[in-house]
Amino acid sequence: EVLEKDLEAVLERRIHQYINYIEGVFHMAQRYDIWIRIHKNAFKKGLNSLEEVGRILIDLFTAELPVIEKMSVEFVTDPVKVQELLTEALKVYKERDAKVKGLREEDVAEFYGCVLCQSFAPTHVCIITPERISLCGAINWFDGRAATKIDPEGAQFAVPKGNLIDEKGISYDNVNKVVAERSLGETTRFSLHSALSYPHTSCGCFEAIVFYIPEVDGFGIVSRDFVGATVIGNPFSTLAGMS
Repeated sequence: EVLEKDLEAVLERRIHQYINYIEGVFHMAQRYDIWIRIHKNAFKKGLNSLEEVGRILIDLFTAELPVIEKMSVEFVTDPVKVQELLTEALKVYKERDAKVKGLREEDVAEFYGCVLCQSFAPTHVCIITPERISLCGAINWFDGRAATKIDPEGAQFAVPKGNLIDEKGISYDNVNKVVAERSLGETTRFSLHSALSYPHTSCGCFEAIVFYIPEVDGFGIVSRDFVGATVIGNPFSTLAGMS
């Protein structure tokens, strides 16, 4: 049986989750901006081959997702081949992003939530809407819907919107209720489209940060790749720790 195409992004994001299960291994970000650290102690204890990582991924995927009965893992290390595959991957990412562009939040009855990153951001909750993808950039509204079908008890779940209680920042009463439950009471309200009033929480997998510049009453954006200080004096790393 062939898996639905909408499941591709969901399964890709599980790689992030499962690799972080490995002791001494840290996996960050998504798509083509992945960052992986392996502790020296993990290497000394025997994690000295990608084959071990592949076996762990196979065990976790087949154990936690019944829809996957059999799978194989291939690691590509040839730079030329990697570039070829990256070119194809970028086309797929563009198609995924385009699919959701015509859909609006008022067109749907429910959003989707994700707590996959709570392994290292224990009170973070993502609310995914047709106009707001997950913070990591990996899961859009269609992906969230597909994820709940294959794993109803998993990290992604449906969130009925409820009533709109703030038309400016866009806040829904039932979304706030779910966020409060899933964040263990740490966050009780989200404005889905405001950086200043009840902003959405973050996990660390983002590729850019929006920051407020009070002197001009405006916003700036800094990329993870930028290593210098922003116009407000803080580098990306400092702003990431504050988010």
